[in-house]
Amino acid sequence: MLALVMALDSQGQKDLLSGTELTPEDVMGKIRDVDAETQFTIVRNALRISNDPGLGLQWGNDLHIASHGLLGQLIVSSPTTRHAWKAIERFHGIRGDFASIRGEVIEQSFVMNIQLRMPLDEVGFFFLEALLAIFVRNFELITGLKQQGVRVELGYAAPSYAALYEKYLNLPCQFDAKETAIVTPLALTTMLNPMGDIEVYDNLFRQCEDVSESQVQLKSWSQRVGELLRKNPGHIWTLSDVAGHLHVSPRTLTRYLKEEGNSYQVLLDAELSALAKRYLESLQYTVESVAHMLGYKDVSSFRRAFKRWFSVSPSDYQDQVGTRT
Repeated sequence: MLALVMALDSQGQKDLLSGTELTPEDVMGKIRDVDAETQFTIVRNALRISNDPGLGLQWGNDLHIASHGLLGQLIVSSPTTRHAWKAIERFHGIRGDFASIRGEVIEQSFVMNIQLRMPLDEVGFFFLEALLAIFVRNFELITGLKQQGVRVELGYAAPSYAALYEKYLNLPCQFDAKETAIVTPLALTTMLNPMGDIEVYDNLFRQCEDVSESQVQLKSWSQRVGELLRKNPGHIWTLSDVAGHLHVSPRTLTRYLKEEGNSYQVLLDAELSALAKRYLESLQYTVESVAHMLGYKDVSSFRRAFKRWFSVSPSDYQDQVGTRT
């Protein structure tokens, strides 16, 4: 999808996939299941190639609702905007579990809170801004109206390209808010969707429930552990912590992982090392701040771990990727 939005030629598509095992044919939509780390690499490449920090806003705005598959069909069939928000809150994980989404009524507004489950670096901004653009576009599609009274609150300072937010979202945007959210007047959430059909909606809702449940059932113990670690950065989990969260004993979890040819330490190292690289590849962070964000009590422990993972110190790695300040 990114290759299409960016109108890349064959060489551009190869550059987009640099550092991954994918081919240009995969980019054009023939393969949909791509692991998170590969997606992060592609996004970093796209931002470098385009030199456009607002690429996430453009990408989310350009995506047609049909590209969201079953969830897109459910949104289109929603009898009201409130039904659509309910569908997004419940099933957004089907399309990619990069954020937690929570809807709530506050006085005369319906507030859809969006909390990113990854660092808010250039890749994190891309995914968050894409989500905002997708949600706003879908809302406008089913209401058929310019969204009077709707606003976007951003839980961070205005970036250098803040003007692009109102260009692509076409809504008032308030930075430095308490949380990131789309705030809708309560009256708009009950407006009828001209394309809505409650019977179709209920049928598609059940299908989404089946897909969501099957995704959970198909997860191996290694996947469950990895997902738990990714969703809770900033804390170095012990085996006992993870086992308790998954409602098994440490000994049982160790056995399950061994049967899958894995171990807890290998999974922990994989998650911490991937996150460490992502942080260090950004100009925003120092070695000390990365150690703190990963949950290390002292920088020396982080330095030793990084050297064990990559046979190079964190500072030398920053020199290699050009992010040391």
